[in-house]
Amino acid sequence: MKDSEIRDVLRLQRFETVEDELAWIAKDIARRTQVQRGNCAVLARTRNLVEKAAQVLSTAGIDAALAIRKNEFESTPLRWLHAVLRLANARGDKEQLRKVCKSFYELEGVDLRVEDVIAASSAEGGDFLRSWINEALARRNLEQYSRDFLESSRDKIVERMDFLDFIQASFGWFNKVAGRVSGESSDVFVDYLEERKTWEDLQDSVLQRFGRENVTLQVMLQEFDLSPKSPPIPKHAVRCFTIHTAKGMEFEHVYLIGLAEDVLPSFQSIKKGDDSREMQEERRNCFVALTRTQTSLTLTRAVLYFGWQKRPSRFLLEMGLDV
Repeated sequence: MKDSEIRDVLRLQRFETVEDELAWIAKDIARRTQVQRGNCAVLARTRNLVEKAAQVLSTAGIDAALAIRKNEFESTPLRWLHAVLRLANARGDKEQLRKVCKSFYELEGVDLRVEDVIAASSAEGGDFLRSWINEALARRNLEQYSRDFLESSRDKIVERMDFLDFIQASFGWFNKVAGRVSGESSDVFVDYLEERKTWEDLQDSVLQRFGRENVTLQVMLQEFDLSPKSPPIPKHAVRCFTIHTAKGMEFEHVYLIGLAEDVLPSFQSIKKGDDSREMQEERRNCFVALTRTQTSLTLTRAVLYFGWQKRPSRFLLEMGLDV
């Protein structure tokens, strides 16, 4: 198929290498207006290919957002905060206690064993959170600013369940911890600022929807559990998604890349056979990708992917497309 005008509904492009494939996509998207770019999505089956596409677009001066759907916070400070709030809501949750102990060690270097906290909690009516704070405060190697924070937290989150004040105080504590570890080779605060912005946006959304006086800790945790923890995507950025991440979404212009054997469908599904459940799932993935578009669909493939020669995807042949 020859290169068509950008207004065409369906285009199919073949390239010698994946580098050529992605360079052409970047050039094609560069022809669009900034508003149109914000309505474009580049979809691929694999995370590796999506990341490479986002990198090529960025290098070409095109804003590109690598969309990764996160169901949990991943930075150490927010893992700790989220686990503490969950433990405050369910005082006997051993899994949340484990997360609190692990992330606190990463933040403060104070090792509190889950078994010791549980054993001590028998005197506190099985309240793991109260017991954990008491055990932490009993440690002599606890930094003074952390001691002050935990002493005030015992009143806020254990006694009064004033979780909003506790959250705000936690952010202040994180700032002090970050100042201490700033000169160390630590990944404790990797992605923290980005995730803090996501947290604050989610929290503001909950407070606006239910009203500050009506929001309980349980309601907020439920809303957080239902919401992805991914940062918002800039308005005019090209979305770079795996097919799985793009389920349920629609875009004006879709670029489905990597339509080659061993890529889409995957090598594993090919090994299982054309009639296998794995191959049927790959067909469904392809169908999902094709149906994400509202206006135009661009399908691309290369002969060489990362040094390996690939045949055209069987799904192209099944669609009756000239490859």
